[in-house]
Amino acid sequence: MPKGRYLALAFVAGVASAGLATIGEMALGMDVSPQTGAVSAMTIILVTLVAPVVEECVKPLGIFLIQKEERPQFKMIDWAILGLFAGLGFALFEDFLYAAGALSYGWNAAFALLGMRLLLPLHLVASTLTGLGIGMYQKTRRPLDFAVMLVPAICLHALFNFAAVMVG
Repeated sequence: MPKGRYLALAFVAGVASAGLATIGEMALGMDVSPQTGAVSAMTIILVTLVAPVVEECVKPLGIFLIQKEERPQFKMIDWAILGLFAGLGFALFEDFLYAAGALSYGWNAAFALLGMRLLLPLHLVASTLTGLGIGMYQKTRRPLDFAVMLVPAICLHALFNFAAVMVG
């Protein structure tokens, strides 16, 4: 198990990356607040293609920092755990933003949305994959080994977002 400081850094970096992703997505014209009614084709494209790429690329930045600066010799499971913690930080921050946005529909809506999002640990699973990818990259120094894990994380995220948009 990675030391507490590495876990804390991965978690805090996950929170920071959620803020960074939110700023980037808003700059691209994405509305991060809950929506009701008809969904435009542009919203579907942004939510299912752009957001997963942006988010899955920024979430592992803290783990890459650990790997580059500290060069710890972790086992693969340790990299997966760091990814999990980065995903947890990201998810909690993003869930807070979504719940705050849902407050305009009332406290019940905000808590219902928060409960649903906490039951579906997408960011934890996807970031665990990218954490494994960073571990693979550290062992081989081949960027393709990271990409082999990043691409499934992006695809999983895209499918999740598509389903969420379609269900409403």
